Amino acid sequence: MAIELIYSFLTYPKKSQAEDATVSGTEVPLAEGKLFSMLRDTFDGAGKDCNVPVIFTSNGNTQANAVRSDLLALLASPGVERAVPLATRLQRATSGSSGMGLLFICLGKDANGDERIVISRFPADEGVVA
Repeated sequence: MAIELIYSFLTYPKKSQAEDATVSGTEVPLAEGKLFSMLRDTFDGAGKDCNVPVIFTSNGNTQANAVRSDLLALLASPGVERAVPLATRLQRATSGSSGMGLLFICLGKDANGDERIVISRFPADEGVVA
C-alpha cells in the first residue's frame, strides 16, 4: 500500500457555536520522518484496524449524500481545496471536550490497487509531538 497525498488541517471545536472559524489546510510532503511514518502506519493498518462499515444515508429516493459527494470529488480531483468541506464538516461536529485537533486526509492505493482515503484526527498536542 502506498500513500500518494496527505492533507493536514487544524480544526477547532465549533459544535453548537454560531461563528465558523476558517478552515485552511496544507499538503504534507511525503518525506520520511516521524509524522510520515505515523501516517503511513495508520494508512496501512486502516483496513484491519478500522474495519467499520460506512453507510451514506440518501436524501429521499436519490443516491445523493453531501459527505459521499465530497469524498468522490476529492478522489476525482485531489487537492487541499477539495478536502476543505470534509474538514469543515468535522469542525462543525466537534465539541469543546475534544479540543483542537489535527486532521489528516491520506489518499493512496490499498494492497489490491484500489483507491483508499483514510481520515484521521488527533488531538493537536499529540499531533504536534508526532
